[in-house]
Amino acid sequence: MKIQTLLISFLLLFSFKNPEKALSENNKSPTFVTRHSITWADSIISKLSTEQKISQLFMVAANGKNLDEDYFKEIDTLITRFNIGGLIFFKSSPSDVRSLIKRYNNVSKIPLLTGIDAEWGVSMRIDSSQTFPWAMTIGAIQNDSLIYEMGRSVANQLNSLGIDINFAPVLDINNNPDNPIIDRRSYGQNKYLVSEKGMLFMSSMQENGILACAKHFPGHGDTNVDSHLSLPVIKHSYERLDSLELFPFKKLINHNLSSVMTAHISLPLIDSSNVPSSLSKTIIKNILRDSLKFEGLVVSDALNMKALSNFSKPGEKELNAFLAGNDILLFPTDVEAAIDLIKKSVIENKKLENQLDISCRRILMAKGWSQKKNSETNYKDFKLLNSRDLQLNRNLSKNAITVLKNNGALPIKTSNKSKIAFLKMGSDDGNTFYKRINNYLPVDSYDFNNYNQNSEEQLIKKLENYDKVIIGLHFPNDNFWDSHKLNKNEKNFIE
Repeated sequence: MKIQTLLISFLLLFSFKNPEKALSENNKSPTFVTRHSITWADSIISKLSTEQKISQLFMVAANGKNLDEDYFKEIDTLITRFNIGGLIFFKSSPSDVRSLIKRYNNVSKIPLLTGIDAEWGVSMRIDSSQTFPWAMTIGAIQNDSLIYEMGRSVANQLNSLGIDINFAPVLDINNNPDNPIIDRRSYGQNKYLVSEKGMLFMSSMQENGILACAKHFPGHGDTNVDSHLSLPVIKHSYERLDSLELFPFKKLINHNLSSVMTAHISLPLIDSSNVPSSLSKTIIKNILRDSLKFEGLVVSDALNMKALSNFSKPGEKELNAFLAGNDILLFPTDVEAAIDLIKKSVIENKKLENQLDISCRRILMAKGWSQKKNSETNYKDFKLLNSRDLQLNRNLSKNAITVLKNNGALPIKTSNKSKIAFLKMGSDDGNTFYKRINNYLPVDSYDFNNYNQNSEEQLIKKLENYDKVIIGLHFPNDNFWDSHKLNKNEKNFIE
């Protein structure tokens, strides 16, 4: 296999007089495929055993809530014993992330590929850092330069922490209002808008040294089940999928997208085996690789999610994810068992040996690209909270303000005799909005949550004394699962 690997390298390197230029001219070529990354990857893979190549596929959870030194020592052991390839970071502080990355790389023979979910900046996982608006808000912004600037700022945040790959942008189309897990993480329900905003975010990050990962392939928008809890089933034909859900992925793949994350969803009309798309050869090999011609990294969604609960044997989920065509096995539940099962399959099937070499080589090329970036740029003094990003966040929010409908209510023109009330609904306090409108108008405030069904008539009588009533719907954005829906009483009261 060493001869075959070197032959692939020879064809990539010497088919062109200027490989980097030729590769950059191929829009479908992932951004990490460069002359340097090819050479660097080949210098590493030629020295690896089959087991070490398999180990490069694993990206394990490096930290999280309520984890202590014993857990970190377990990760040390996975690195020193198996030479695992990467780490994904969760809730933490900037100093903890930096120190853990340094610690783990110090015990690793091969530089580790580090990743995180930073869909709206590292504040999604890391405290003491500037947050930016969620994707749905970005979808309302028509000033593309602001979105590009956000991508650059997020890339700066990641670079300063030592992170190589951002599991973003989300390219799921928000076409199901009952979706409990995508919702505000999507740019919107229009495939052209999702493609446009996702392209800006991806391009900006990759041009500033961070690998982008579009998710969740082939599209997690039209579900009403949270895949963290169970397996969503989508009964779409391939024709429907191709015309809508796949559209944004095609767009980014044609413009140097580095990686794609597969979704834990079932598509029985496309793959009759009824396995999740993250474990489906039909979805990954036939559609993503063969039809869409994607050459970058394929990353499984987290393998510890309950959507994969049918695969209970140790190492079984990881083996099936590899067999389906995933390059990176994210958040594995049993690394040792998985390595044993995959190694046995590779020994028994020579075609899998070739697949393993290709996957390992892609991972090493991504590492080589990141290593070169890290050696060329110093982000040591970059602060995750700074005035420039604070102003950018304000500009993004300001440019996202949208008037959906105006029946003559805006702008509000008042006389000295006009009386205006503000009625707050939803589960957040709305104080910021109330204080802001009081900068312009004297407004009395009422909180719908302070009234029960028996006292709503009293509230109506109070509001009848005002010329205008401004209703504010306010919800928190702390996590994916917070509901942003009006309850039945609120709907009835508005009517």
